[in-house]
Amino acid sequence: SDMTADKDRLAGKQNLPQANRWSTPQLVKELGVPTTTVCHWCRRGWLQAVKTRSNRWVVWADEDEIGRLRRLFAHQRSNPGAEYPSDLTTPKPLETSH
Repeated sequence: SDMTADKDRLAGKQNLPQANRWSTPQLVKELGVPTTTVCHWCRRGWLQAVKTRSNRWVVWADEDEIGRLRRLFAHQRSNPGAEYPSDLTTPKPLETSH
C-alpha cells in the first residue's frame, strides 16, 4: 500500500506533527474506549484532530493528552450526563515551532 497516500492528505487547517499521530482504531485500542466516543470527541473539538480526504480522523496526542483522554473517559463513565471540567475537554496546543 502507498504509505504516503493517507499520511498527509489532511483536509484540516493545520498539519499535525508526524510524531504522536493516531488513527481512530489505534486510539480506541490504546484507550479502550468505543470508536463512537473518539469520533464524538473529535467532532466536539476535544482532540487535536483533522480529517483525511478519505473522511477518517487523524488525532495528535502525546503522553499528556493520552492521560487527559483516560481521565475524560473515566469521568464520562462515572458521571453520565454531567458537565465535563474544561481541563478534561481542552486539547493541548500543538507545537507550531519546528
